[in-house]
Amino acid sequence: MKNRNRLARLCCLLLLVFPMTLIALPTDKEQPVNIYSNTADLNQKTGVNIFNGNVIITQGTTKITANQLTTYSDSKHQIIKAIAIGTPANYQTLPKVGDNLFQASANTIEYIPIKHQVILIDNAKLEQNGNMLQSNYIVYNELTQQLITKHYNNNRTTITLEPQK
Repeated sequence: MKNRNRLARLCCLLLLVFPMTLIALPTDKEQPVNIYSNTADLNQKTGVNIFNGNVIITQGTTKITANQLTTYSDSKHQIIKAIAIGTPANYQTLPKVGDNLFQASANTIEYIPIKHQVILIDNAKLEQNGNMLQSNYIVYNELTQQLITKHYNNNRTTITLEPQK
């Protein structure tokens, strides 16, 4: 029972530390998306688009860098899944004006818009304001603001929380 209460307090603390972290400034969504890469293979028929080599995606204050980005679209050309692969792939955004940058990195970053889910796999790390969460597998749900780590490849979760100022 004592461990269960401690876990509940930790989960609440994490939600306070990483609130809405993977949602950028509202104005970012109004900005154009720019994709830069060494090569691009765009296939409207299959809906699979592959960008290779020094991939950089920007939209407002949001920036993603990766070695490779693959997007999967439905028949209406809406992205149903995006996978960024790097050593590591990086994601950064400004959650709100006056905040410090929120940064995430992992060897694989998967984004599934319909589920409002971001999955960080292998060497995963979240950072903001000196607070850090490291694990080999992190799942974040943008709608529920739930963050889950899983035991993956025999690595444990590490959380560093800076004192409140």
